[in-house]
Amino acid sequence: MSRLHLPLSGDKAASVPTTSLLRREPPLSAAASFVQAVGWDAVQRLARRHVKRFTVLQSRVLKGNNPEAIHDFRVTSRRLQQLLDLMYPKPRPKRIRKLRRMIQRSRRLFSRTRNCDVLILRVDSYLAGKKTTHRESWAQFKRYLEQQRSKSFEKAVAKLDELNRPDLRAGLRNAISSPQARVFQQSSANGSRPGKNLQDGSFHSRFNAELESLWKVFSGYVVKSKTESKPGALHRVRIAGKRLRYLLEVIADSGVPQTPRMLATLRGVHQTLGDWQDLEVMEAMISEMLQQPKLPASNTSSPGEIKQLLRRTGRLKQECAANYYSAIESPGWSEMQIWISSLLTKQPPAQVKHQIRTRVLKRAN
Repeated sequence: MSRLHLPLSGDKAASVPTTSLLRREPPLSAAASFVQAVGWDAVQRLARRHVKRFTVLQSRVLKGNNPEAIHDFRVTSRRLQQLLDLMYPKPRPKRIRKLRRMIQRSRRLFSRTRNCDVLILRVDSYLAGKKTTHRESWAQFKRYLEQQRSKSFEKAVAKLDELNRPDLRAGLRNAISSPQARVFQQSSANGSRPGKNLQDGSFHSRFNAELESLWKVFSGYVVKSKTESKPGALHRVRIAGKRLRYLLEVIADSGVPQTPRMLATLRGVHQTLGDWQDLEVMEAMISEMLQQPKLPASNTSSPGEIKQLLRRTGRLKQECAANYYSAIESPGWSEMQIWISSLLTKQPPAQVKHQIRTRVLKRAN
């Protein structure tokens, strides 16, 4: 089968099959026209829902030790932050920068607590297995995780209570509904500065600018991850992928075709990288436990036995990395690249199809 090469940002070429592309319209063609029909009112309605959910979850986290509430609170904070970035492009007003910092700080307060929650569930799954070895070592590690989780949760709740101020909630609501938000949307759409040459703001233009920026960063990290062996390479892909995913959720909420399918592809890769990250943190926390000046007397596992957990975790981490590299070479990944490229070029379906045919013929000759 002949293959068409569509370049990623920073990559020489990304190889995808062309037979199916010549047989039917690219899946992204309908999506581009639907994005043009999305208005800022729909975005503001979505933002108001996230502000309400953020406030409710913040109160729920403060009232009780609920792992799911902590997870949902952190995810909602990321989605809300991405919406603010979409509505207020750089350079942002001082009050918006302050709101973003408060949202980030609220989320990061519970990073260690969330890590412990995830690892406790993973260790529980190991202990539930009939063929699990080093059972006592895993149980010892679980006890350590529970202790660390309790300490980190108490500290995080105390600091979150300080941030749980009425001015944060009022500031978020005002940022979403104030006339100034519309000013920034309009000015970013036509390339002017706020307050000058304002025209009717185009969500399509602003969305494309944000998509282009996030895609450039994300695809660049994906390319670098193929040659860099350092753990930070995959971590950067994971974080950049989250931002891209939350941006695409904005148009998915408005019913743009094919978006759910592309999000599923992105979410699958993100899940693989999430598993890899969990194992990376597990390695760090096992090493952290071993460095304790004195292990509790109730622990019966020797340091040598506990180090076996590190070896097992390292093998699982390598498997996750291999799954990630396979995923970014899959047909679904290539389709997502084409879909996003079509949204960015704003070209009609016939023109996109013509370009594909032209490239295929050039390669054949």
